[in-house]
Amino acid sequence: MDQGLLRDPLFVALTRPQMFAGVTYSFFVINLIVSTEFFLIFKSVWAVAVALLIVGIVALADGQPWGVWYGLLLPGAIGTLVVGANSVVILKRYREVEERRLAAKDLL
Repeated sequence: MDQGLLRDPLFVALTRPQMFAGVTYSFFVINLIVSTEFFLIFKSVWAVAVALLIVGIVALADGQPWGVWYGLLLPGAIGTLVVGANSVVILKRYREVEERRLAAKDLL
């Protein structure tokens, strides 16, 4: 009786790409570098939220289980929407504070 090919868990594990946080390790490192650069350039937490959103979308598209992509996608989506929706108000307040600071500086 021919049993055909046997499935070896070690062989299956060695043929799959290395994963971290539900995505391939190389994508994770690239996304980490790019999101860190955006965070340093824009000085905003919005870059972290967008990075989580991107990783969550990639994990969902990659077919990861619910527990992997949901934990990344939910805070990314909420952070992106909340900060994005309030960015106009935040920038307006920063401008008002800067104008008040310059006006106070002119009084001296």
